[in-house]
Amino acid sequence: MLRSFLLSLSLVFVISLQPFQVSAKEELGSKGKSSASEELTKEEPVFDFGHVAVDFKLFHTFLLVNRSQKLIKITGVHVPCDCSAVTALDSLVQPGDTGFFRLTYSTKDDFGPTNRSFQVRTDYPKMSEVRYTYKSIVEQWLDGLKPHPTSLFFLPNHKSQKVTILNTAYDEISLTGTQQYDTTFVVNLLRDKATKGKALELEIAPRSSLRKGNYGSNLTLRVKKNNEKDSTILTIPIKIVRY
Repeated sequence: MLRSFLLSLSLVFVISLQPFQVSAKEELGSKGKSSASEELTKEEPVFDFGHVAVDFKLFHTFLLVNRSQKLIKITGVHVPCDCSAVTALDSLVQPGDTGFFRLTYSTKDDFGPTNRSFQVRTDYPKMSEVRYTYKSIVEQWLDGLKPHPTSLFFLPNHKSQKVTILNTAYDEISLTGTQQYDTTFVVNLLRDKATKGKALELEIAPRSSLRKGNYGSNLTLRVKKNNEKDSTILTIPIKIVRY
C-alpha cells in the first residue's frame, strides 16, 4: 500500500480545464521506452525541471520496476553532487513491484544549464548499476517566460496564491501540461492561453486536510509558444507550513 501511495504522489498530472489531464505526448520528463522483455526497467531515466529560480530545493521521485521473477536488492545509491540527496524508500524490490528513489536537489550554487545524475546499485547481475539524470536551467528565463512569483510559500493563514506567466514575445502562448510532485496542494487553472501582452494564470492552494508540519514540493509547467513543437518547462518551488 505504501508503494501505491508513493506512486500516486510522484505522478500527479493536470492539463487544460477542470481538471486537465496530460496526454502521453505531452508528458513531462523522458519516459523510457523499454521492451517488455527487460526485467529491470527505469520508468523515467531523465527528468527535466526546466527553468527554475536560484537557491531553492526541488523534488522528484524516480521509479525502478522489477519485472523479473527474483527479489532485487538495492545495495547502494551514489550521488556525485553535494547539491543533491537521494533516498531509497525500499532496500528490497519484490518481483512485479516498484522501487522508489526520492531526489532532493538544491539550486543554491547553480546558474544556467545543469545536467546531473545519480546511480542506484543493485545485486542484479544484468543491471548492477542504474543511472538517473535530472536537468535544469537555473535563474535564466527564455524570452521572458517567467512565473510570477518564482516560488510559493504558504503559512497557516494563507489560503491560495495566484501565479502568472506574462507573454512578452509571442503571438500566443498556452499551458499544455502541469505536473505536481505530490498531492499537498491543488491547482486551479484560470487562463490557459495568453496573447502578447497578456498572461497565463493559475491559482495554487494547500490542501485543507494537511496535518501539522513543513512540506516541500514543486509544480512543473509546460508552456507552448505559438505553434512550435517544443515547449518551455518551468518549475515553481512550493513550501507549506502548518502548525
